Amino acid sequence: MGGGWPTVPATGKTIQIMRTILTLIRWKNLAMIAITMVMMRYAIIAPLLEKEGFSLQLPDSRFWLLVMTVLCIAAGGYIINDVMDTRADAVNRPETVVVGKKISSSQATFLYAGLNVVALFTGVHLSYHIGLPRLSLLFLLIMGLLWFYSNTYKWQLLLGNVIIALLVATVPLVVYWFEIPPVHIHYRNQIIITGHGTGEVWRWIVFYSVFAFLLTLLREIIKDAEDFAGDRYVGKNTLPFTFGIKVTKYVTAGLLCFILVLFMGVDFYFIDNPVSFVYITNLLILPMGYLLYRLVKASTPVDFHHVSTGCKWVMVAGIGYSVLVRFFITHGV
Repeated sequence: MGGGWPTVPATGKTIQIMRTILTLIRWKNLAMIAITMVMMRYAIIAPLLEKEGFSLQLPDSRFWLLVMTVLCIAAGGYIINDVMDTRADAVNRPETVVVGKKISSSQATFLYAGLNVVALFTGVHLSYHIGLPRLSLLFLLIMGLLWFYSNTYKWQLLLGNVIIALLVATVPLVVYWFEIPPVHIHYRNQIIITGHGTGEVWRWIVFYSVFAFLLTLLREIIKDAEDFAGDRYVGKNTLPFTFGIKVTKYVTAGLLCFILVLFMGVDFYFIDNPVSFVYITNLLILPMGYLLYRLVKASTPVDFHHVSTGCKWVMVAGIGYSVLVRFFITHGV
């Protein structure tokens, strides 16, 4: 078991291998990362640049190469995390374990290394293309953080949660860092003469990054509560393991309340568009209020899983709001 691919008819082997790999790399999460990057480029950055008389300078082909680079790094991170976490996963979710059952650790590690090599090559190429070779260090940093997270950081109280939240928050920022410098170079004289820059783009990107950080941090801690049994079995120093489920519920409820208050403040004091008000209220604020109720009542892994899944859907709704943002910008609403 785990020494190679299972023996199956040749006609079905390719499909089984693909399913195994897609499960291993968390294809649904990768799709969400790709959608986030696409929305940041086409729904936030592009219309805001056009509003100021600018246009995107990074070619579409290079943008998709950037998306591929980020997805390769993220996929590698999921793989190495599974390789290092087989004991806990065998307790928490035995039915979904891939490494050691459907693919060996050596095969998974080889795939992880291959994805990182591809990502490093394309990342360096993109960084040199926009004239900022030092940005290639960003990809090395992220790869290193994901490696150390899987080996060390996730075993330390809250550190692993914060690192994952920071890495998720980096996704919108990566798009900004590769899209905006070429704009500044191309429109340098126009920016100096008119005084109009890309400040509004930066504010929107930061908003989405903060949104991603807070919700991911919340979700990661809730997932620790969900995975309490397996983490206790391997001695992982998570918040639930160290302080108990009750304290963890207080912490996550407090964080969720903070996010709720933050969005209510944005909704009531900064949104003057009725469509935005309805969207944010019904698809962000009210669902988070419901999640707070479910969190307070939670007592089993299934309960915490429902709250964790709900957080993911709130994130989807938040990314979906960018479609409205594009409409409002392009139509001057």
